[in-house]
Amino acid sequence: MFRELAQRAHWVLPLLSFLPLLAGCQPAERVSDCRKIAQVVNPVVAAVDAQRHQTPADPRTYRTIAAQYEWLANAVGDFHVRPKRFEDALLDYQRMLREAGHDARTFADALAAKDPFRIAQARTGAAHTVKHEASAMGRLDAMCHDR
Repeated sequence: MFRELAQRAHWVLPLLSFLPLLAGCQPAERVSDCRKIAQVVNPVVAAVDAQRHQTPADPRTYRTIAAQYEWLANAVGDFHVRPKRFEDALLDYQRMLREAGHDARTFADALAAKDPFRIAQARTGAAHTVKHEASAMGRLDAMCHDR
């Protein structure tokens, strides 16, 4: 049962890649910002995805993923973008990354405890974060596409 629950949890925190943002950046002043953000985010997202697929039932995997999300949240916080709407969208994305880090750590603890109830609770929290991710990515996408 533990293995089955862990395998079904493969979707936990699959952050989207920033690659689509690059193609449509219209305003010249945002092109650079969008590219810089993508250069930081994309490798981490790819590493997280690879780790999730390599050892999906290992609590250490999710502890590592949590640390990567936390690092990425800090890195995203170092960007200074304009206009204010872009900055707000980036801050929302940073909040979502912090949530993802927390969720990954919670999931790791649940996996380590081999507790189906805690695993289910962790999945519920992650589902909320995935929804937040969709809205945060939508806002960033709109800024990079100048909508």
